[in-house]
Amino acid sequence: MKSFFKFLSRNKLYTIIEVFGLAIALMFILIIAKFAQSEFSVDSFHENADNIYALANTDYIGTAYGVSGKLLERYPEIKYNCVITNINTQQVEVYDQTYDIETMAVDSTFLKMFSYELTEGDRNTALATTNQILVSESFANKAFNGLSPVGKSVIVNCGKENVPFVVSGVFKAIKNSIIKDCDLIVNMEIVEQYFNASISNKNYDNAAGVSLFIQTYSNSDFMSKTDDMLDYFKEFFWIYQQGFSDKVVLLPLKEIYFSDIYQASGNFNQGNKQFVYILSAVAFFILLFALINYINLTVAQTGFRAKEMAMRQLLGSSKPKIIMRFISEAVLLTLIAFAISILFSEVARPFTQPLLGREVSLFENITAGDIVFCIGLVLLIGVLAGTIPASMISRYKPIDVVKGSFRFHSKMVLGKVFVVIQNVITITMLALTLALFLQFNYLMNKPLGYTTENVYNIRIPSSFNSDSDDPKDMSPWLILKDELEKLPDVKRVGLASGNPPTMASNNSFVRDGENISMMFLKFDSTAFDILNFEVIQQNQEPLTGRFYLTEDAVTKLHVDRDATELVLQPENDWKIEICGIVKDYNRISGLYDDSRNCNVIVMLDIKPYNLIIETTDNHQQAEQAIEKRMKELTNTSCDGEYLTDTLYIRYTTLRNTMNIVLIFTIIAIIISTLGLIAISTYYIRQRYVEVGVRKVFGSSNW
Repeated sequence: MKSFFKFLSRNKLYTIIEVFGLAIALMFILIIAKFAQSEFSVDSFHENADNIYALANTDYIGTAYGVSGKLLERYPEIKYNCVITNINTQQVEVYDQTYDIETMAVDSTFLKMFSYELTEGDRNTALATTNQILVSESFANKAFNGLSPVGKSVIVNCGKENVPFVVSGVFKAIKNSIIKDCDLIVNMEIVEQYFNASISNKNYDNAAGVSLFIQTYSNSDFMSKTDDMLDYFKEFFWIYQQGFSDKVVLLPLKEIYFSDIYQASGNFNQGNKQFVYILSAVAFFILLFALINYINLTVAQTGFRAKEMAMRQLLGSSKPKIIMRFISEAVLLTLIAFAISILFSEVARPFTQPLLGREVSLFENITAGDIVFCIGLVLLIGVLAGTIPASMISRYKPIDVVKGSFRFHSKMVLGKVFVVIQNVITITMLALTLALFLQFNYLMNKPLGYTTENVYNIRIPSSFNSDSDDPKDMSPWLILKDELEKLPDVKRVGLASGNPPTMASNNSFVRDGENISMMFLKFDSTAFDILNFEVIQQNQEPLTGRFYLTEDAVTKLHVDRDATELVLQPENDWKIEICGIVKDYNRISGLYDDSRNCNVIVMLDIKPYNLIIETTDNHQQAEQAIEKRMKELTNTSCDGEYLTDTLYIRYTTLRNTMNIVLIFTIIAIIISTLGLIAISTYYIRQRYVEVGVRKVFGSSNW
């Protein structure tokens, strides 16, 4: 071992390159392995995970609230049902201090079905009554000054009234789960009364208003009941009666995260399995590059250790011992690189979180399997890195080395092949990075059929003007509009009920034997002009309540282009007035297929839910001024977002993939360059005598 460290001291540069390359590769391997482990273990911590399913159909995960009770009555295999829905940000008051916090509504069976951890409270009775709520540990620490909140009162602003609730428990942050983290959990039974009148356990109208989870008894064959459930739903559930859905799907809890089925009510975190595979593949190639470099650099130095190894053979060492010596040295260097990679991983944590979408800590939830994986990884890399150089040096004849007649000459074919492979993969990754960049740039600039530049959307709090019972009275919102238009960075303010990327109303019906899913956006004339929808044909004045149809809607509804009115459903006497036709638009993003929906725009005829604001290019200044003024006018915090930012978030997976491939490409270029340095150094050292002779006879350095 002493000779090994003497050798390292004489070859510091090579050692640093070898260890640094391996450390970088191992850092990526460890981070991505931990990330993949987290991704593939989502919701596996629940005690009853193997017996929990989500109810879905061919199009989405979700159902109507009333379906839950019907299933419990019919199927004895069901132990618990739990309905969940997100009711967005709610304003709560604690000790005269107001907070805007994310809120979720669940059934009282929530903590019986799922194993989310409570730090305070009894999980069996925490949501037993409708006046009980759960608060997060972080919110409890912030709002209750570190004191126990259990038994204390919290006032929740529920539209027209402030309702007192009692804290019955405190839950830890929801992590590694499809259920999104929040700060407040309320009983599902109060949703219809206070938060959303369309969600009721007495009917089946809102067909995607909630997510329904079903826990069955162990060893029950509930998956075989889907055909029977389909027949049963056709008796009372309108989306099956009218043919909008023709299949019942039961998704196992552990499969929801990577499911391709759309989550309708927005409660879930969902992952991308392809993204994990891409990361794993790229990390593998980086490790392969590092191994190639290690082997090439070691082989480049092999001839200079020949004397040491020859002496060992002459003194009695066998070839297996010399081979084991090289392998043990490689394992030791790999272990050093592994220790450095852990340090690198912790330093890189702030940068990996936005790229991967979750915080990855190597020291969180360490298991025996993790330790075995790390030991196995170090041994595997060490053995692979040491075997080839060891097999080469063991072929030397010790007598030639001692007599001084030994010359280590080799074409180093394997090293050349390795370097060629490295360069081919690096060039391929460069091409992939360029393709991803061009694709991302195309999607970001692809016309959607409406303007997004300098358009800011902000939601009006439900408590604003809650005393007004007249849905047609626009005067409070017109005052709000006028006040905001006085801001220096605000050009125009429009009233709306919806915005293209994130909020639209749906009404599904059957017309002429065809299923129609109509997506409504409601704007006043100012919001319509700000978004700059292209009017192809104007049939009459765009008065309040009149419809603009898209070209696609004209086709799907079989309506004459010059029509000024249309009966959508004669049996319900549902008739609309048509003011014109607009060019087709894609509401969601360039990645979203909007062809299944029938898009229409209605000139605003009810109280608005949001504002569409055109600002100057000073986005940050405009945003701060708008939110400050909104808080002054509505007495609550209002969060908004530019439409360009909303769309940018939609491309998170593609953008992260592009950035990660770019990072790996840069690392691959660096490692490939090190490989070329190894090859060059190898040949230079082989020819150092020749170079010396040439200099003696007058050759220069150039």
